[in-house]
Parts: sequence; structure tokens; C-alpha cells
Amino acid sequence: MPEKRRLFIASPLAGPLRENLLAVYERRELITAQIPRRIRWVPPEQWHLTWLFLGDVDAGMIPEVQERLASALSNFQPVHAELDDLTLWPNARRANVLICRLKHEPSLASLSEMIRMALPEFKADKPFAPHITLARLKEARPGVQTRFHPEGFQATEGMLDSVVLYQSTLTAEGAIHQPLWTLSPAN
Repeated sequence: MPEKRRLFIASPLAGPLRENLLAVYERRELITAQIPRRIRWVPPEQWHLTWLFLGDVDAGMIPEVQERLASALSNFQPVHAELDDLTLWPNARRANVLICRLKHEPSLASLSEMIRMALPEFKADKPFAPHITLARLKEARPGVQTRFHPEGFQATEGMLDSVVLYQSTLTAEGAIHQPLWTLSPAN
């Protein structure tokens, strides 16, 4: 049986986008106190915008995935992104993550579509909704607030300047993301 790897394509956060969310992360206990359930915060080094989750992929197919991405994104340039708000997702009743939404911009949708077209056999399970996962929630309970405006958070603009193919390994402490391939304008 071929070895499988759990893969996804994403852009890590850097610059002002990351710095703004670090201010929130440093005060995370204020948000944790407002959510009456167990919460596991995603470490800042794992923050990213997911373009496409591939799932379990035969390890032998990884070079082909890399080649197809490189071809589809041969003219890749950094894309503009703007932090919008912090919210429970998908909604207060069924929330399982705390996210920072990004404002919808044509450049984000365009890059998402280019990646999806390069790898059509990997079907997205939901429409592209640009966001950064900040925490995972357990024991969902209805009736909690859904939006948060912690001190230090503000709508911030920045650039996503690379596209990375990650391998994700699930552990009891959470997922560990290892970059396998990176595309940036300098490549």
C-alpha cells in the first residue's frame, strides 16, 4: 500500500498581518474567558491562509503536485490581504474554531481559483472563505458571542508573499505543519 501524506496548500502570515494577530495572541486569555468551552490556541508559527486542502495523498504524487503548482503559478506575485474581524465559525451554535476573517478581495479569489484549477482532482469541500484559524474549540455551547474586538486588534493590510505545500501530521497536541515546497516571487 502506498505511503500517504496529509497535504494542504497555504500562505503563511508575515509582516503586519502576523504582528497584529500576535497582539491578539498575547492577550488570548481575555478571549478565552469569553468563550465557555475548552479552547486550544494555534501556535503563531502555524498561522496560514489555506488555499486548498488536499487530504491524504500518495507520497509518490508529491513531485507532480509541486510541478503543477509551479506551472500554474509561474507568474506568482504577492497578493494583498486585509484582516477583517475575529469570529466563531461557522456560527455560535456550531462553532468549532475561532478565526480571523480576511476581507474578500479579487486577488485572493483569483489565486485560490488558479490553485484549484491546477489540481482539479482535489475537490474543495466548501467555497473559498479567506481566514486564519486562531483556535480550535471543544464542547460547543450555544448562546455565546460570535465576534470579538480585543484590545490591540485592528483591520490591518499586508501581503501574502509565498505559496507553500505543507504536510500536516496530527498529534494529540494538535497538527504539526511541515513545509515541503515553497513558491515565492524570488523563485
